[in-house]
Amino acid sequence: LPILVRFISDANEEVRAEAEAALAYLLRGASAASFAEFRKMAVAWLEPDRGFDLWRTGAQSAGLLLAHRPELAKKADFPKSVVAKMFDLLQRRVMENKGFRTSNEWLFVYHVLITLEK
Repeated sequence: LPILVRFISDANEEVRAEAEAALAYLLRGASAASFAEFRKMAVAWLEPDRGFDLWRTGAQSAGLLLAHRPELAKKADFPKSVVAKMFDLLQRRVMENKGFRTSNEWLFVYHVLITLEK
């Protein structure tokens, strides 16, 4: 999952499209047990001590899981838990007066917004 998520962020548009298609195919065929493991990974990557690289990966993974298996996500109350985690991370940065300065930090915010759209 992390490798495919990285490919989905590749600069090459064709690579991004192929990675998204591959992930969509795999997620559609994944069992509920496998989906639960992916869901746990995405949530774990959104822990405060993980840093922006994993926060971005967690937010992006959450969005992909929600987009491609919404029925399993909703059964597990995944949208609510992942939104709470992302909101907590955003709020901490603001409360600590750190903001979002680098492109990597803004990529996390971007993926949070994309996930919220789903």
